[in-house]
Amino acid sequence: MLRWRLILGLSATLLILLLVGTYGLYLFNALGKAVDSVLKDNYDSIKVCHFLRVTTARVNIFYTRGERPNPPYDQPEMLDRSERDVEEKLPVLLRNARDQASADLVRQLEATAAEYFASYRRVFAQYAAQDPTYHQTRGAIGELTLRITNLAETILQQNEHQMLLANQRVDKQAR
Repeated sequence: MLRWRLILGLSATLLILLLVGTYGLYLFNALGKAVDSVLKDNYDSIKVCHFLRVTTARVNIFYTRGERPNPPYDQPEMLDRSERDVEEKLPVLLRNARDQASADLVRQLEATAAEYFASYRRVFAQYAAQDPTYHQTRGAIGELTLRITNLAETILQQNEHQMLLANQRVDKQAR
């Protein structure tokens, strides 16, 4: 009789430990998946924002390179490649937008990037036609570059903030 009571008491303790351990594994697995999802999405968005800033800098440097007599406006290959790359990467930002305000920022960024590339194409056409107003169009590119940089920075800050919030939620759950 005493043996059965000991076995029953130990079995109950073992069952409680098994249930707590199983719940712990489930909780850590859920936390890991939540963190991975947030980090992956936000990291992808951060990479796209950095890519946009680097791409506009490269394009601007290639097509301005100081005041030389013949800028390479007859070489649109770099602009074409950069525009394709930007169009491929911008949907990542829209996919990762968490709310309407973020989605609106991404749409503004898409519109500004499209205007940026269109402005370069106008500069190419005006330069080829020897239209002296190409200097004015070229001057607007700096403002567009700044807008792209500012929008990308705002999106970048939002993603960093979401990563911080996710980290705090996970810390709270883990405690």
